[in-house]
Amino acid sequence: VQGSRGAVSVRATTISELRTWDTFVTEGSRSSALRLRSEQRDPALPARTVERFDQFHDGVKIWGADIVRDSEQGVPHSIFGQLSPALTLSVEPSLIASAAREALLLVGGTESLLLTEPELVILRLDDGDHRLTYTAVVSVSYTHLKLPTTYPV
Repeated sequence: VQGSRGAVSVRATTISELRTWDTFVTEGSRSSALRLRSEQRDPALPARTVERFDQFHDGVKIWGADIVRDSEQGVPHSIFGQLSPALTLSVEPSLIASAAREALLLVGGTESLLLTEPELVILRLDDGDHRLTYTAVVSVSYTHLKLPTTYPV
């Protein structure tokens, strides 16, 4: 995908669009630019399959960039999602995973726990730029937070 710096929206439903995007998804999955996250059969329509692919750049997942292919017996009926354009971003982090772990725990506070290990990802910013970052699930204790006693209505 090339073009603007921001997200590329995909909503393919016509035969021509479906052929183009089906080729894109197939080639992307062969090159590992797209990786299958899940494949499910519709219980009501057993011939129907929904595949969800995450987009990767140089082996690093692009957070929020994914595409869905809905097919019946191998024939796509719809393909939709949001992808990032071609990137030139380096995937060499300046922060190692153990330092990212410490930083995430520091942000969470003294009683925070890391529920998942830090994962290196590429994040698309609102202005269309992309940044290398870490993501993890952090459990935070709210006992030390000072919350207002009244809430504005």
